[in-house]
Amino acid sequence: MKMFLKIDFASLLKHHCLVFVFAGLWGIMRFAYAEIGDDAMITFTYARNLVEGNGFVFNPGEVVYGTTTPLWGLFAALGLKIGVAPWTWTLCWDVIFGGVVLWRMREILGAVDAAVFFPLAAALVVYGSAYTLRHAGMETGCYNALIWSSLAALVCRRAPWRAIFWAGWAMALRPDGIAILAVACVYAVVRLWGERDWRPWATSAAPLAIPGVFALALLLYFGTLIPQSVVAKSYVTHRASHFHQFWYLLVRGIIWNMGVLNVSALFAVFGFGLWIRDRTLRPVALFVGAYIGFFVVGRAPAFPWYYTPLVLVGCLYFVIGGLAVARYLVERCGARMPNPRVAFPVLYACLVLAALLPQLPVMTTFNRGAFLVMGPELHHHRYREIAEAINRESKGAARMAGLEIGYFGYFLEGHVFDTCGLVTPASIEAMKTGTHPLLVADSEWYVVPTWSSDLSRDEAEIADAAGYTLHSKWDWPGGWTYVFRRPVKAVAPPPAPAG
Repeated sequence: MKMFLKIDFASLLKHHCLVFVFAGLWGIMRFAYAEIGDDAMITFTYARNLVEGNGFVFNPGEVVYGTTTPLWGLFAALGLKIGVAPWTWTLCWDVIFGGVVLWRMREILGAVDAAVFFPLAAALVVYGSAYTLRHAGMETGCYNALIWSSLAALVCRRAPWRAIFWAGWAMALRPDGIAILAVACVYAVVRLWGERDWRPWATSAAPLAIPGVFALALLLYFGTLIPQSVVAKSYVTHRASHFHQFWYLLVRGIIWNMGVLNVSALFAVFGFGLWIRDRTLRPVALFVGAYIGFFVVGRAPAFPWYYTPLVLVGCLYFVIGGLAVARYLVERCGARMPNPRVAFPVLYACLVLAALLPQLPVMTTFNRGAFLVMGPELHHHRYREIAEAINRESKGAARMAGLEIGYFGYFLEGHVFDTCGLVTPASIEAMKTGTHPLLVADSEWYVVPTWSSDLSRDEAEIADAAGYTLHSKWDWPGGWTYVFRRPVKAVAPPPAPAG
């Protein structure tokens, strides 16, 4: 308490006021562009069932490791416990995590003598926030805060245990956090190599208990360390690789990531290539390589939200790359300039404007729906309405099959069969034998969302083969949701007891 009272809040506000300002703008953008993703709703369903006493499960009675972030599910359950909707809980915390990311970015820029350009870096993050956290409601904000905290500890050459501490929590939050943990451990070994005293080694290794304890808890509860969702996505990508699509998806994903900021991506690529040899920023460069390598090994390049941390790192490299370009031009042309010190910031500002201004109409075009609906809960109203209709028309607990199962898992009063295999292992087993998962589902309802006005021929044929007939069609901006139904299989009553 005494330490808390000694905090100089005036000094804190003076040195970090820009962090607070841009974190607030980040928050406005998060709520403006927020549309809660289906994957986030899967984790929220785990949280809701836990709070309701059904255990940490998606379908009550089925213990399946179907979320890649059970730690975030427990955190969402805390919000539900105190009466806050999980999507609102997440978006509010995203503002805090965004402030942490900006704070750490400021520290890293200070370590490379570029702190004066922090406003530009912060503006880039806020400017592209609709992309840097594309799937609202997920753990991405917290994950980025942990990654940037670990990177800041490495770049600023703080005690090795600090980087491992934040990286350990990152790995506990998401499996791909192993990339940043590996980078932190490598740098810890390099820093401590030749140290004969065992105590620094023990102190640095102590934070490894965080992912260790978490892995033990997963093993005891789910019986596995590999999420079912990872198995499903990896299997789908393995199937695609047989048609030579894997490397296409990987290259396309990397190009998409580096091209998110459009013209400014040129600065990002230049900055990465130039500063990869710089000792101070070497941990950041190593993290980029390790993170991409993780998904190459996992053969899961087709899911762009995994690249979110790389987008934020791209913002940093954009600043550094632009800085390097400006310095190079000033050095080459400095002799012909009346005052190179004045010319440098002017030239840098011109380069930045030249990179950013062409993007304004592009951003406006692709995000013309921003700010039309400020309440994120309204974005999934169509799924709530369909789930409520199925609940009303079902005799007893509803049984539904479908692909986008997060929303229905949360709003449906019954059982959800996932035809993609994220939470239903039977789907993967069926696909391995060449059988469509719907043919092994014991479900009365089948729901298919489409991004056009017509149902695909394949979907219509498989629904017909499984005995479903079209029940209703729901319109929503950008497409339709088809609801199929089939007669419930009769179940013989149990025999009456003798006597």
